[in-house]
Amino acid sequence: MSIRQRTTAQKTAAAPDTSVWVSANAGTGKTGVLVDRISRLLLSGVHPERILCLTFTKAAAAEMANRLSALLSSWSAMDEENLGAELQALGEMPVDAEKITRAQQLFAMTLEAPEGLRIRTIHSFCESLLGRFPLEAQIAPDFRVMDERDQMELQREARDHVLNSAEAQGTELTEALRSLAALVDEAAFASLIKELDNNRGKFRTALARHGGPAGLIRAAYEALGIEPGLSVDEVLVRASTLDDTKRADIDRLCAAWVEGSPTNKKTAVGIRDWLTQPPERRATSWRTAFASAFITQKNEMKADTTLMSKGATAADPNAIDVAYACAADCQAVLDTLKAINTADATKALIAIGAALIESYEEIKLQRGRLDYEDLIERASGLLNTPSGVSWVHYKLDGGIEHVLVDEAQDTSPEQWRVVEEITSEFYAGVGRHEETVETPRTMFAVGDEKQSIYSFQG
Repeated sequence: MSIRQRTTAQKTAAAPDTSVWVSANAGTGKTGVLVDRISRLLLSGVHPERILCLTFTKAAAAEMANRLSALLSSWSAMDEENLGAELQALGEMPVDAEKITRAQQLFAMTLEAPEGLRIRTIHSFCESLLGRFPLEAQIAPDFRVMDERDQMELQREARDHVLNSAEAQGTELTEALRSLAALVDEAAFASLIKELDNNRGKFRTALARHGGPAGLIRAAYEALGIEPGLSVDEVLVRASTLDDTKRADIDRLCAAWVEGSPTNKKTAVGIRDWLTQPPERRATSWRTAFASAFITQKNEMKADTTLMSKGATAADPNAIDVAYACAADCQAVLDTLKAINTADATKALIAIGAALIESYEEIKLQRGRLDYEDLIERASGLLNTPSGVSWVHYKLDGGIEHVLVDEAQDTSPEQWRVVEEITSEFYAGVGRHEETVETPRTMFAVGDEKQSIYSFQG
C-alpha cells in the first residue's frame, strides 16, 4: 500500500482544532490539505452536515468531493493495520481502536447525511440559504437563478427599454444619450453599455452611498474640482478676457517675437490679430490662435527655444518669464476644460447607468429572477439583518461549525462578507450545540496570491 507522505506544514494546516490561513503556491498540495482537514474534522467527531467547504468553481467542488469520497471509501474497506498507518501519516496521534472504527464508518456516515458532504461554490450556498429564508430575504419563494445566457437576455431587454424610453424628446435621459453619442461610435457605445452592466453592483452601491444619481453626479463634479453647471464656453470666455496687465504682457511678448525666428514672427502676427477680434470670436479661437503658441498638442509646455528663439531672447531677455506664465495659465485652462468634459461624460454615464439598473431590476422582480450578484447581495443582507431575523444566525450557528474556503485569493470582498457573517457567531459564545464536541469551531482558508486572476473584479 502506498501512503501519501505529508510535510509538517501540511499536517499543521490540516489540524482540525485551530483556525488557519494558508498561502501556498501551485502544485504544493492545497487540495490535498483541504481533503485532509475535512477528513480529520470528521475523525474528531464533527458531523458531515456541520462542515461547509466553499470552492470557487463547480468543477473544483466536484473534484474535492470525489477525492474525499474516494478516501473515505478506501478507509471503509482497509484492514486495521494499513488504516492505522494511513491515519498516522495523516497526523492523527494516537491511533486507537475507537479512531479506526470511526474512520471505517465515515463513508457510510457521509452517505447518510441529509445534505451529504457540503462542498459547494459560494453562489450555490447562497442559493440554498435564500431558499430556506425567502420571505426574510424579501424575494419570491419560487425564485429562479439565471445562468449567464438568461442574464444577458434580460440585460439586452433592459437596454432596449432604456433606449426606447429615451426617444421621448426633452428628457434628461435623452440628453445623456446624445452626450455619449457625440463621444463614441456605435461599437464603443455597445461596449460601454456592457461595461455598465458588468459593474452594476459597484454602481448600485455608489448610488446608494450618495443618495441616488443626483448625489453621485455632485460627488463626481466635486472630485474633479468642477462647479456643477460650469460650461466650456464660460471657461473660454474667462480665458479670453484680458485685463490691462495681461494685455501689456502679451504686447511685450509679441514685440520680442517680432525680432525672432520666422515661427516667432508668425506667432506674433497671429496673436496680435487675435487681440483685435471681439470677445466672442476670441473665445471661439482661443485654443488655436492663443494657447497653441505656448502649449503642444499633448498639453505640454513648448521647449524654450520654440517659445523664444535667440533673436527674440536677445531683444528682451526677460520675455521668456512672461511666456512661462502664459503657458502655465493655458495649461490650467486646458485642464479645466478636460475636467468639464470628463464631468459631463460622467454625468451622462450615471444617468444612463441608473436607468439601466432600474429597468433591469424591475424586469427581474416581475419574473422572480436572481442573478449571481443578487445571490451574494441578498444572502449578505439576510445574514446582516440586525434583529428581525437574528434567528437565521441562530439556526446557522447550530448547523455550521467549520468553514473552509478554497481559492481565497479570488474570493471578492462581497463574498467574504457572507463568510464573515457565517463565522461571526463562532466567536459569540457557545452557540446552540445539541451536543458537545471536543473540536472548537474553526475557519480555514487557502489560496495563492500569485494565482489571482479576478483582481479586476475587486
